[in-house]
Amino acid sequence: MQKLWEEREKALKKNTRLNARNTHSVPHGGLFEYCLSPHYFLEIILYFLFALFYQLSIPMLLCFLFVTLNQTIAALSNQNWYRKHFREYSSSRKALIPYIL
Repeated sequence: MQKLWEEREKALKKNTRLNARNTHSVPHGGLFEYCLSPHYFLEIILYFLFALFYQLSIPMLLCFLFVTLNQTIAALSNQNWYRKHFREYSSSRKALIPYIL
C-alpha cells in the first residue's frame, strides 16, 4: 500500500515537472500540497518499517538513519531551489514532513 502511495506521488511530480512551454513548474496535488518532497518522506517511512520488521537490528537502524539523513538533505536542497526559481512557491509548504519540516 505504501509503495502505491509513493508511486502516485512520483507520478504527480513527473506530470508537473514540465509544463506546455517545457519549463519546470511547482508540483501540485496529493501530498505535494503539504510538502515538496512527499516521495522522500514516504521512502523514510518505508525504511522505518523495514527497521521495525527486522526488530530494530543495528544494520537496519543504520540504514534507516542514512536514508533519513540523505532524503532530508535532498528535500531541503529541493526546497531552496524552488524558493530561488519560483515566486509562486508557497512558503507554508514544508520540505519533507507535512506541517513539521
